[in-house]
Amino acid sequence: MNGGVQITALVKQKVIIPHTEFPRLLRAHLARNKNTANLETRGQLLRTTKPLNWDEVKTFIREVCRWGDYPAIADRVLDEENNRSPGFVGSTGNETM
Repeated sequence: MNGGVQITALVKQKVIIPHTEFPRLLRAHLARNKNTANLETRGQLLRTTKPLNWDEVKTFIREVCRWGDYPAIADRVLDEENNRSPGFVGSTGNETM
């Protein structure tokens, strides 16, 4: 695998993307997904802001799911039954056990 990254997920055959292609692919991605940098900045702000605002987190998750062309998954991601783990703080602001 000299000079490239092997892609095996979601493809029928092995694909190797040469390292030299990444700048072009990144520019093409950013041209098609103009809100990528904004979402990344907002995600970083949410991650570092205390206390965490649950309404802002929900909005962010919905926008990321829409950005990923799978807006229908947002409800499953946000379903608190799918997020039961020690330390999870849900929309009620209460930590689960």
